[in-house]
Amino acid sequence: MMMNSYQTYRKIVRTVLIIITAGLPFIKINGNSALRFDIPTLKLFFFGQTIRIDNFFTILIFFLFLTFLFILITMLFGRIWCGWLCPQSVTLEITSFMDKFNKKSTINKLLSIIALIFFSVIISTNILLYFIPPEQFIHSFNKVTFYFLLFIAAIIFLDLLLVRYRFCATICPYSMLQSVLIDNNTLVIAMDPDRKNECINCLRCVKICPTGIDIRNGLNSACIACAKCIDECSKTMTKLNKTTLIDYRYGIQNKPRFLRTNIVILSAISAIFLAIFIFSMSRLNNLQVEIIPNNHFQPRYTNNFAINSYNFIFENNSNKEINTELSIKNLDRYYILPTNNFIIPPSERISKIIYIKIPKLLLENKHFLNLDVSIKLKNSDKIISKTISFRKPITRRGKKR
Repeated sequence: MMMNSYQTYRKIVRTVLIIITAGLPFIKINGNSALRFDIPTLKLFFFGQTIRIDNFFTILIFFLFLTFLFILITMLFGRIWCGWLCPQSVTLEITSFMDKFNKKSTINKLLSIIALIFFSVIISTNILLYFIPPEQFIHSFNKVTFYFLLFIAAIIFLDLLLVRYRFCATICPYSMLQSVLIDNNTLVIAMDPDRKNECINCLRCVKICPTGIDIRNGLNSACIACAKCIDECSKTMTKLNKTTLIDYRYGIQNKPRFLRTNIVILSAISAIFLAIFIFSMSRLNNLQVEIIPNNHFQPRYTNNFAINSYNFIFENNSNKEINTELSIKNLDRYYILPTNNFIIPPSERISKIIYIKIPKLLLENKHFLNLDVSIKLKNSDKIISKTISFRKPITRRGKKR
């Protein structure tokens, strides 16, 4: 009996990917898209977290994790990405009606072109939604958005019309990288070398191959591991009461060995970068605080206190109001004026002038004093700590009091 078709499983995977890719911009987490980079504010909305441009070290760590993970998967499973998950492969399967374009009638060619234009516009629209909020894209569509949409759609259209699988076989750098990364235990699609004499030379595996290779001749960097040749060979051999000659194999000799030195090292590196990324994400706050000296106010004395002024800049990256309380650590007597409580509206950036008074005796033998400011987020256990420099006032005669 013939095995279940790999193409059935590929269709299921493809459908899931399309649903996820199309739906992510519309899924709201904490009031923002699940995944979107906002160009005007240079913020990345990442599954409920808001990452500003100055925190992009976190994203760098994530991409390093993905890079090593990608290499690890390649060494283990070859070009499984290309045949099952790659956006290029997915879109080519969706537009498979273009594969025999030159053999169609004029009317069918015209209909195919119209359908391809439609798909190109849909795909380019989906790409833009990862940079523009869906509601803004719909209600505030302008010339700039239109030109970007047209430009991206044109590139996709030309790719799907003229390049297609030639990209996978010749242009894609991953195919070249694969030939360097695979070893004798990597998962590949190959013919069983001990059963080559059973091949009846029906050529169905060659005719069905999207990149036009003959898998019977051995491994080829143009193979995208789509498994179409496996299904075709299985159909033929089933009629002869035999199993397929072509299949997924761990190397030509089909010897799986997962605990290889390079695999263990790459797994460890990937795990380290993942741990760093998770730790960095846990340290991110929805509230960003910046404190700079107020240059319009000179430090001065009043009674037995010294006063400095600062500009507190609060940025709320969430869709909820944030209530804060300011305090100074390890200091008994101090005043924060006009208030130490601030409410920052959702998704807003506000600036507040703050005056801090401390006993002048603390500066008696010092030119400045470092103060640890604590910003507590009410209704939360999170505390943001900042260090500011409190300067000693200077008298009018230039002598420090």
